[in-house]
Amino acid sequence: MGSLTILDAGCGTGLCGPLLRPFAQRLDGVDLSPQMLNRAKETACYDQLAEAELTAFLNQRPARYDIVVAADTLCYFGDLETVFAAAAGALKPGGGFIFTVETAGDETDAEGQAYRIIPQGRYAHTEAYLRRLARQAELQIETLQHGVLRQEMGRSVQGMIAILSKTP
Repeated sequence: MGSLTILDAGCGTGLCGPLLRPFAQRLDGVDLSPQMLNRAKETACYDQLAEAELTAFLNQRPARYDIVVAADTLCYFGDLETVFAAAAGALKPGGGFIFTVETAGDETDAEGQAYRIIPQGRYAHTEAYLRRLARQAELQIETLQHGVLRQEMGRSVQGMIAILSKTP
């Protein structure tokens, strides 16, 4: 068992639970869907599972987590400003915010937005937008790597994997 207090933000069915558990002294999960949380409970990986909206949940837990992981979660948010601020607030000094987003390209769209909704009903975000939000939330970018997040309908879903840290 590890020594970290970790939040699986948008834990869904708990797919990340077994991967995070070895690093965690405490592993919490949060999701909007009670059906997903019931499946996450079956993994027996989590110390606590909460049905809640992510930013509200984070805002109620100042400086609680060493790590906040949002794997395949932020694609359901357009504007990420409040999510970044809430994650930064929920991190202990020196903590890490690890997440994935689908890629919207390097430029803003015609309306000047740094994110857009894609045909699959999820959001894609630009790298420049993530960098700006990290600065605003006073999070240091440790890693921001482009790559394939998953396969969907026979196609590679392009995205970014990010590791940000809160200054100690």
